[in-house]
This record gives sequence, C-alpha cells and structure tokens, in this order.
Amino acid sequence: MDWDCEVEGLFQDLEEGEVSPRPAPLEAPGLLETLGLEMQREDAFRVLLVDYACELSRFFMASRTSSGRAVRESATRIVEILSVLEDMPGGHGELALLHQGRGIEGEGTASERYDYALSLGSLGLDLPEIKKAVERMGETMVHVAMDFRSALKILSACGVNTVTLAVRAENEEAHKQRERALFAVSAFFCATAPVQGAASPDAAKKARAALVHDERRAPDPNLTALAAVNRLKPQTVQGMVAKVSGLMRQAEPGSPLFAIPSVYRGIFAFRKLRDALVRPAIEINEVRWSALGAGEMASRDQEELTAFVAREYGKGTRDCCRALDTLSAADYRAVGSYHVLDRLDLASGLLAAVEKTRTNGQTVSARPNGFVENTRKQILRQLESRLKRLQDPVLDNIGTNAGSLEIQDPRAGADRREAHPAVLEMVDFLKKRRATRAKFSGGIGGTPPLSGEDFANLARDFGISPEEARKLALLLNACFAPDGGFLRPAFDKHSKAFHRLSAPAFHLLWEQLARHGSSRSRLDLLAALRTLAVSMESPGPAMDVLLDFLLDTPDGVRFPDRNALLLLSVFLHGQSGAPGKDTLLTPSGILTGDTPRDPAPAVRLALVLDRSRQALYQKTAAIHSLVRESLAGNTRAGGKPLRFLLLLEWELYTLLALAGGAPARIVLGGALAEYANPGSPLYTAPLSRRALGLLFPVFLVLVLGIARTGGYDDYLRLLEIPKNAGGFAALNPTPEHLAQVKKAMAWVERSTKTLERAAKPPEDDAPGGLWG
Repeated sequence: MDWDCEVEGLFQDLEEGEVSPRPAPLEAPGLLETLGLEMQREDAFRVLLVDYACELSRFFMASRTSSGRAVRESATRIVEILSVLEDMPGGHGELALLHQGRGIEGEGTASERYDYALSLGSLGLDLPEIKKAVERMGETMVHVAMDFRSALKILSACGVNTVTLAVRAENEEAHKQRERALFAVSAFFCATAPVQGAASPDAAKKARAALVHDERRAPDPNLTALAAVNRLKPQTVQGMVAKVSGLMRQAEPGSPLFAIPSVYRGIFAFRKLRDALVRPAIEINEVRWSALGAGEMASRDQEELTAFVAREYGKGTRDCCRALDTLSAADYRAVGSYHVLDRLDLASGLLAAVEKTRTNGQTVSARPNGFVENTRKQILRQLESRLKRLQDPVLDNIGTNAGSLEIQDPRAGADRREAHPAVLEMVDFLKKRRATRAKFSGGIGGTPPLSGEDFANLARDFGISPEEARKLALLLNACFAPDGGFLRPAFDKHSKAFHRLSAPAFHLLWEQLARHGSSRSRLDLLAALRTLAVSMESPGPAMDVLLDFLLDTPDGVRFPDRNALLLLSVFLHGQSGAPGKDTLLTPSGILTGDTPRDPAPAVRLALVLDRSRQALYQKTAAIHSLVRESLAGNTRAGGKPLRFLLLLEWELYTLLALAGGAPARIVLGGALAEYANPGSPLYTAPLSRRALGLLFPVFLVLVLGIARTGGYDDYLRLLEIPKNAGGFAALNPTPEHLAQVKKAMAWVERSTKTLERAAKPPEDDAPGGLWG
C-alpha cells in the first residue's frame, strides 16, 4: 500500500466544519497531562539537587571547623540524597558541580562568584533555571532559590569550584570506599582551613599528617582521598606523584601525558596504576573539557587545551573554570551582549597567555606546527563555532574600535574592553558573514552580485576554498528566478556539483526555506534539501542548525517547524522522498523499513533531545494544544490550519520514533494514551468526527513508533487498545471508517507482537511507570 498517497489524500480531502456528538470523557491522562507530570517530576529532582548543594556546603563548612559530628551527619545525608537520585533517568553517572562564573542577570558582577551549575545526566540546574522551576512550582517554593544561592556562596567561600561525585555505589565495598573518600576530603579541608575550629584541636593535626601534595607542592584533596580509599600511606602516594609528575614535565606536545591537566589524572593514565588503584568517588577542583556535557568525549585537541588552561590559571581555579566555560559553553544563543563581551575578554587573555608559553624552558611559538600555533587555532576554532550561534541583536550590539570591543545598550550603559587582534578580527568577520548571508535572505536570484569579500566570507564560514565559494554562489544564483522562486530543474541539472558542496548548500537553502517557507516553490526547495541531506557525509552541523531552529521557540509553533522535522527525519532514515512531492515517511517504513544508512545521526539526535527535554516537552505541548484548540472549533488555531497541525504532529512523532531515547518514549507513550482512547478530547470535540481521517494516520504512526522505542509498560498499553475498537467504530459508523478502524487494529496487533519480542518485564526492584 502506498501510504504516502493515502495519507496525503486524507489530509487534502479535509473539509472542516462538521460537528460530532460527544462520547464518554477521557479517563486516562492525555499527552499534555503526561508532559506536565514529567516536568513536575523533573522539578522534584531539581529540588533534590538543591538539597544536595545545601548539604554539600554544610559538609565543607563543618570540615573547615573540625566538627566531626556535623561532618558525619552531612555525609550520611549526602549518601541518602544520592540513593534517591539513582532512580532518576540517567542518574547512574556522576553528579557534577561546576563553577561557571558567567554572572547572573540582575544580580551584579558579584554574582560571578556564586554562579555554579549542577548536572546529572540530562538534568541541569543553575540559579536562572531554579528560578524558572520556582515559577512553575509556585511562590511557596521561593525558599528553594534562596537556599540554593546561599549554598553556592558558601561553596565559593570554601574555594570549591568543581565537585564530581559518583551517584551509584555498586556494592557494599563501593559504599565503604565512597565513605572513606568523603571523610578524606573532609580531613583535607580541616587540615587546610585558614582558621582552625575549636571543636577538636587534634583533628587538624591528624589531618595534616595525612595530606598528599601535588606536583606544585600544594595540598591536594584528590591525592589525599586516593591514599585513604586505597589504604595507602601518604608517603607511598607522594612517591607516585614524584614519578608521574617527572614524566609529565618531560612530555612533549602531542604526547598523551601533555594533555593531562593534573598529576592526579596522570596517575590514572597509566594502565598498571589504573588497574591497581580504586579511583575516589568524589573529586574536587578537577577540570575537564565541557564538564557538563555528559555523554561526550573530548578530542585530543580539547584535552590539550584543557591541560594548558589548567597550567596557566591553576587547576580548578575560578579563572580556569571561566576560561574553559568560554570555549565550551552551549548557551551562546541565549546570552546577552555583556556576557559575550566578558567571554571575549577572557578569550583575549587566553590567547595572550598561549603566545607567551614556554615548554621545557624553550620558546615554542616559532615552531610552525608547534603547540602554540595548534593551541591558538584550537581556541579560535572553539570560540568561533560558538559565536556563530549568537542571536543577531546581540552581535549587532558589539562593535570594534581602535583595538577594543565596545557595546552600547541604552538600558544597561556602555562597556569597552581591549581585545586580542584575533578576537577583534573574528568579530569583524562575523558581522561580514551576516551581511553576506543577508544577500541571500531576500531571494537569491534577485540579490546584488557578490564581491570577492563575500566569497572569502563564505569560504571561511563553511571551510571551503574561495573558488568553491564562488562556484557555490553561482550555482545557487542559477537556481532562483529574479522574483525569488526556486527553479528545481536548474538544481537537478547541477546535482553533481551540489553533491560536492552539499553542506554549505544545505545551510544556505535552509535559510531560504525558513524565511520563505510558505512560498509557491516550497515543495521544490524542500525536495532539493532532502536530496542534499541524503548525500551529506557529515550531517552533524546541519542537524544542529535544524534543532536550533526547532527548539529556539519551544512555546511557539511556526510553519517552517514542519520542514525542520521532516529534514531531520531524512537525516536519520536516509530517504529523500519523491521529487517535487510533499511526501511523508510511511508508517510501515518506520516499523519495518530498511536500516538507516548510518545510526550515528540518530544517536546524536537522541543525546541532544535528552539534554533538551524541557524544550522538547514544551514544543510538543505547544503543538498538541493547538490541535485540541482547532478540534474544539477554532479552525485556524494560532493562525495554523488543522491539517498543518496534525501533519506537524505526524512529523514530530515520526522523528521521535526514528531517534528513540527516554524523552521520545515519554512523548510517544503520552500521545498514544490519548490517541488510542476514543473518549479523549481528540475524538469528542465539535470538529472531531470530520477530522477522523486526519487523526487516524497520527494514531498509526504512534502505534508503530512505540513498537520501536517502547518498553514493557508500552507493551501492556498496546494490549489494551483492541478493547477500544468498538468505541472507535461508534465514532462514525460508516463503511469507510469501519475499514479504517479494522486496519488500525491490525497495525496494533503487529506492533504488539513486535514489542512482545523486544520488551521484558521489569525487575521487582526496578523503578516502574514512565521512569522504568
């Protein structure tokens, strides 16, 4: 069966306006209720993270004052919190606390001292985020934000800038080792406190005897914990430090040891030592690249850059954390001009430090392929990739003048900072890049001729040669009429040339589609983008562009959202569709289609969606709310017709079925609970009866999608659906509708068998429900 044609026909034949009777009300929670529950559960875990931060602050304060009883009580409470966090999805890794030092809007420059972020798996938390959570939970939770701020101030005062703590202890011995690590860290802070407490004068003396010093002869909490956890004498670990630090000092750029920021990490770089030693469950002020990027592995270049920053600013110091955050932060689309200016100031200082670097006492800046040049390039590469994500108004507000960066904001005043020449040049380039892109935005065929500078901007923007940029511009210009219409035959004629330049061509054509998505040539332009997506060897950057567009407005719905969803599905499944047709991936293709050409894009997308759960839930809720409104009688809810909104849901559920992951399962499961119930508002609204031909295809994609992503709970849910066959039949007892119901039940049976083979009942002690 050609589902493309059948489903598209169903949508095209819709005539809105017929009123249906009202069957029994919905009993099971629908999609909006499910998403609301999930966000409430995540907020509950966020409150628990606040409790952890508060207890951690009490733990360090008690350690500094030699209060043994208070230390034991805090350690016990920390372990209790960790045991609860184990039940959180993704709660089996490390709980990370990281000083960001960005400053908090509305709280002045002093807020840089207590600007921290907590993360566990996909769940992240900082002061701005906890404020949003308090708004959702109500004024009775205002104290949560106040407690969090107070805890962060204490951690800052204690000199604690990063903390990673293993959430799960696999066995009783691991529990004991975690306790020993906590008490060893406590003893370290007791021994190094600037003012010793009076509770136990001997405690500090005993603690000082257990200290282990790092390669700079400074007391180190992690080395001290390493000795305690492994029941080694401090002198034994001190001997390891001497040997490993000596090897690290001799390491040349390019050596694995050169990319290690501390002797503590260096010890675990040696396999024999790594196999023989137990790594402490808690680590203090140990820096990592993108410390909050769970699931990502740092590249060798990033590791070397991290090690350099640690050597330059001091391992785990505030300046070290702020410099790394500047180069690794994922929030550049959300920051304002003043935050950007501060980060550019940090980057300028880092570049100046790199250029003064000496290795083994000899200047290396003159070496053409040496460490200095490579590190400089890495800093600029990381910085530029993030600055490209700035919103246009933010970039517009930053200017260059006489060796300085300056901003002028009527609401916040002016600011001016001296900057490294490479940073000034980068800002100038980004402005020129935007001007070049703007020449395409109004319709490529009608733009003024591009200049040599434009070709240079395109070349740098996409990592191609100026000649390739010139060729790309000519190709694109040939594909657009003077009135801006897209000429598909011209694109097909040059398909081989576009294939070689698929990544930059995709970016520029997507901007056209996003800005002019309702134009008469939308289908041809979309088909061309599909073709480019299938031919692209490294789709990651293009997928990021689409995801940024989709999730930048989580509370709103735009016409180009559907195009973004469809193209993301093409990247995952590798099907381009029929030329010139507004076709869909078929339900049978989702369930039994060929294996995608490469599973990596799906893995990447699932990871991003897991980190962006809240935005995904908000976007899903925004779309589904408009569907309900439209069915209730507002036939153009939010300015969007019902046909478009249901197509949008179709594309969203298709994408989630292809991507998989915990958030996808939650969304698909919540939507299926509503679509599989003939008593839900979807089928009882005034316009529902005539819209059945639209609703059932979405129902089918959910049935088949849950077979790909679901678990045992979803298998049980599928078993219940055939009991509703009579209720579905009663919605519109016509032969056509009854045939549609029969077809749907056949797909339910098929999906049930598929999931029965894949899903297993949870263990008795496993968390149930949607968190299982």
